[in-house]
Amino acid sequence: MKTTPNTPVDTLIFLTASLIDIMSREIDLLKNMQPQEIRELQGEKADLARAYETCMNRIKSDPSILASAPKQLKQQLKELTARFQMVLVENERALRAVKSVSERLLTVIVNAVAEKQNGAAYSATGAMGAAALAGNRPLAMSLNERL
Repeated sequence: MKTTPNTPVDTLIFLTASLIDIMSREIDLLKNMQPQEIRELQGEKADLARAYETCMNRIKSDPSILASAPKQLKQQLKELTARFQMVLVENERALRAVKSVSERLLTVIVNAVAEKQNGAAYSATGAMGAAALAGNRPLAMSLNERL
């Protein structure tokens, strides 16, 4: 891969490889249960995705760009695109897994709070039932489902 892309095909190869790299890092963070670290990658990922889309649109609007590209660049782009598709699937799978775990955890927390409010919990003094609830105020919760 060249460090400075010279043609739209070179640029697309560079952007595809960069997206593969950043999404692979995101997958590693998700697998290591560090989803909070993903925020640092989001700006770069969004910029790369926009540039990728712009480059793809340019190539689609002028098929001669790809047709005139050297065979080795076409092959490199084909291989990277196949790898990119695999990373996209893996990334989606990892995001869905984290979302599922988060939803289950939230359900457990909500159920625990509901049980406590229904009196199925002990107070700090050892009281259970209505006595345990005396002085407790309702707990307000909200959920942001964005990753």
